[in-house]
Amino acid sequence: MERYNEVEAFIRSYLAPRFARGGISDPADDLSLIDSGVIDSFGLLELLSAAEAKFSVKVDLEEVDMDVVTTYGGFIRAIAGA
Repeated sequence: MERYNEVEAFIRSYLAPRFARGGISDPADDLSLIDSGVIDSFGLLELLSAAEAKFSVKVDLEEVDMDVVTTYGGFIRAIAGA
């Protein structure tokens, strides 16, 4: 759980300006990062790269469910579990 909290804090701070522009103060676990307009597909890849570098992990996009990993909570779990 500690790793999840660390990852969540990083993701939340990384996306804070985008959340603020979208009027999102407390993102739900199932918030679609792309459908909500928080980030686009390129932004998702940038976020993934930043998170992989920060936590020294590698997420194989061929092995994850993209419908899940594009949600706020799903992305956090993918990084925390990598």
